[in-house]
Amino acid sequence: MSIRIMAMMWSDGPENHADLLVMLALADWSDDAGNSWPSMSSIAQKSRVDERSARRIVRRLEADGWLTIETGGGRHGVNKYRINPDRKPPIVTKKPGPKAPPDR
Repeated sequence: MSIRIMAMMWSDGPENHADLLVMLALADWSDDAGNSWPSMSSIAQKSRVDERSARRIVRRLEADGWLTIETGGGRHGVNKYRINPDRKPPIVTKKPGPKAPPDR
C-alpha cells in the first residue's frame, strides 16, 4: 500500500465518487511508484461496484489520464495499472455544431 499515492488521491483525485473509489482501491494495492496488478474482479469487489462497472470506470480513468494500463504487463501476465497522480487534463476538442439559423 502506498500512503503517498493514496493521500494524493484523497486530496486531488477524481471528482466522481465511483472513480475515486476505484482509484483509492488501486492506490491501496500500489507501490510508491503507483504500480499495481489486481484482477478486475478484485477491483470491483474492493470498490463495491459490479465488474462491468469497474471495467467502464477503469477505461474512463485511463481516457482521462488518471491511469496508464499495460496489458499483460503485470505479474503472471495480468494487466499492470500505473496511477498518474500528476496527470494533465485531457485535451478536449469539440467539433463545431451546425450553425443556428439567423434571427428574423
